[in-house]
Amino acid sequence: MSERTIYYRFRMGSSLRRYLEFQKKEHLNKIFTLTYLLDKIILIIQKENMFDPGNENIILCSKYLSHALDVNALHVFQLKEYVLKHLIIVNSAIINEAKALFVQNTNYPDKNCKCVLTFSLRSIFSVIPTFPQQQYEFTFKEVCDLLILYIMFNRRRFVDIRNNEVFIIKDDPLSILFKVKAFHKSQAKDLLLNHISIIR
Repeated sequence: MSERTIYYRFRMGSSLRRYLEFQKKEHLNKIFTLTYLLDKIILIIQKENMFDPGNENIILCSKYLSHALDVNALHVFQLKEYVLKHLIIVNSAIINEAKALFVQNTNYPDKNCKCVLTFSLRSIFSVIPTFPQQQYEFTFKEVCDLLILYIMFNRRRFVDIRNNEVFIIKDDPLSILFKVKAFHKSQAKDLLLNHISIIR
């Protein structure tokens, strides 16, 4: 074993191990790298078409993967986090892995710039009890705040408490508008930009 390579094994009774052995019809290596395991999981996800067709960064777990990972949907960057819950390090290498940072879009409008909602987005937001029905110009920050309010208004339907960073909107009009079944909070501004017009 390389001193720089981190090796893992499954925790006793891991539901993820049982899932993988059932899916792959083979015994997994007793000691392995994280890359080895993630590759096997990704192959299953691809084979069973678990990626949201409209948002390829979101995994909509099948019934069995949901049970194995204890979550209904997650961003691809979160997969490592959920898999690591099932693993134990078996070598003595020191781990200093920071969480992967999302590549942030630095071209967002200024928070105070004025914009107008598309008719479809306005119609969806209008069900929010506090939506200002007589207002037609909003700052970009106000539009983002409206999305947050809409999510909170539908929190019981949108949020799996096991992963509150992904919003599952597949049964909501917002899903038709955004053309995705779910999205990660880091994607919210990008989705909104397709449905507003910057006026100044």
